[in-house]
Amino acid sequence: MITVVAALTAPALADDDTDDDGFKPLPRRSVGFGFQGHGTRIGGRSEGGFGPTLEVALGRDRWQYFAEASIASTGMNDWTTPAVETRVNGRLVRGGVGLRWIARQFAPDESGGVELFLLSALGAQRFYFEDGGRLSRPEIALGFGIQGRVFSGPRIAFRFDVRAVFTPNSRESALVACRGDCVMETGSSTGFLTGIVLAW
Repeated sequence: MITVVAALTAPALADDDTDDDGFKPLPRRSVGFGFQGHGTRIGGRSEGGFGPTLEVALGRDRWQYFAEASIASTGMNDWTTPAVETRVNGRLVRGGVGLRWIARQFAPDESGGVELFLLSALGAQRFYFEDGGRLSRPEIALGFGIQGRVFSGPRIAFRFDVRAVFTPNSRESALVACRGDCVMETGSSTGFLTGIVLAW
């Protein structure tokens, strides 16, 4: 919440030139494509998979607002029997909006550099299992990452990040809807997202 307030009070969109402190602002607009891997729990069962992701972003000095969408494989195992006999496969569709903040920038010359960043995001997950199960739940993510960025010429960036994901989904929560044969999970599940993105 603090990062959101700080971003809203930041100065207007910066030019792509160096500012007074020598910091190279993020590009005003960018598009990224990459791959994400994820792992969570559903009803006490482990779930995981990977797939492609697409991102669009707006830069504002050290801040970057982004929206992302991804589709991924998913597989869930029952903890009481061998995984081969009980694995339920399916698809995960997820999307969200978030905010990145460049905490450190290391620029040995004018052509490019390496940046460390923090991020937070809000989103939603929708699972489609082959046995007919369906599950929707909200997603809260906090994370960090590193990226290499070219400042001039083809302004591309190669980024890697890791996120801790929290999915508040108690039985009483109106934000979660479970239909079909899926297990209604109580409490909150913690998982992770990690991915690589090429942005330009």
